[in-house]
Amino acid sequence: DFTPIALALSGLFFFIGIYWHRFLDIIPIARNIIVEEMDQGIIILDKSDLVIDINIAALKLFRIQKSVLGQPIQNIEKIWEVIKHSYNQKSSTFEALIKSEKGEMNCSITVKPISTEIQDQLGVLITINDITMLVNLYDEKMKLLSQMEETYVKLNSTQLQLIHKEKLASIGQIAAGMAHEIKNPLSFIQSNHRFLERYINDVYKVGNKTEELDEIKAEIDDILFDSKDGLKRILGVVNSLLDFSRNENERNLERNFDVNISLDEALKILKGNMNPSTKIKKEYGHLPEIVCYGSEINQVFLNLLNNAYHATGGDKNDQGLIIIRTSEADEYVVIEILNTGERISPEFRQKIFEPFYTTKASGKGTGLGLSIVSDIVIKRHNGKIEVLEENNMTMFRVYLKKEMDKSLISTGSLEFVLQET
Repeated sequence: DFTPIALALSGLFFFIGIYWHRFLDIIPIARNIIVEEMDQGIIILDKSDLVIDINIAALKLFRIQKSVLGQPIQNIEKIWEVIKHSYNQKSSTFEALIKSEKGEMNCSITVKPISTEIQDQLGVLITINDITMLVNLYDEKMKLLSQMEETYVKLNSTQLQLIHKEKLASIGQIAAGMAHEIKNPLSFIQSNHRFLERYINDVYKVGNKTEELDEIKAEIDDILFDSKDGLKRILGVVNSLLDFSRNENERNLERNFDVNISLDEALKILKGNMNPSTKIKKEYGHLPEIVCYGSEINQVFLNLLNNAYHATGGDKNDQGLIIIRTSEADEYVVIEILNTGERISPEFRQKIFEPFYTTKASGKGTGLGLSIVSDIVIKRHNGKIEVLEENNMTMFRVYLKKEMDKSLISTGSLEFVLQET
């Protein structure tokens, strides 16, 4: 009879299988270790809405001190008052304020049906999570973001004031030359006015003598033409100055900005301050009109041209040369300003854009000009600026986008920053 042997072998193989699959390591865990010790409140109802299980965390949250097992959930006022608005929904998650032993607590409550493939609904599972800390952190975050926005607005305002002060400082440095530009045409207009008065008196004296009247009329026409030209020159300089000195708080986005005209306006302002022997060579390309903050770009060109002139040696050099080139490159318009004079060493080419760094003598510069130029081009217009060397000449190359990024067209708030956050 092989039965005992077969049973012995079967038992041996069964033991080996259990050992092999490590079934002996599996230890049953009691419900109170899993459910009762959870920080999350748990309530389980049967399909008749009777409470069949509730853990300690849930009892503490709702300050319930007696057993509620077997009771309809609708009869437990403290719980029902919180969940009744969402209980009949198939599955819902909502937030509620619960007065517990620890005080008021923000809780996230989930009401979810318990079902199987065989039976649609066996009961309902209610879970309650304390999210007070998360809510407090969120409130603190929003408070910090609000403070950041206020700081950003103040910083932006301070930056605009700094740009405007640097602009006024630039005007102060070139004021003498501009006064000279205005004084010359005013002088000959004043002189022409005296001649005009004399000729008008002569008209009354000659009476009806046609030949003499024709001569006087020709002289008057010449005087009026010269005066008109002089007034046009004065008006051009004044308009350029007014456009340049416009306060940055009036930042208007210009959608039809002509780079070539802006460069000419900057030269017009600087002309009276330049050595007449300094040669200006223009190599303008045919450019599309771009979208930018025109007043700021005018300041960029004025600063770069003014620096280029001083780099040539200014009044001490009769052989100075400045070349201005404009062209297109993909999504950018490119402005290149080259000048003769002392070169900039490669190790200093990025340093010159740092605030308060200047190569000029004490009292001759604020050290903010190129820093502001860099800030306007890169941060405000998402462009690029480079310092290069070409044919023994220093070259500043500026890239300006034809269309500005929407995130840069702001009203001085952190709205786009908050959206990204």
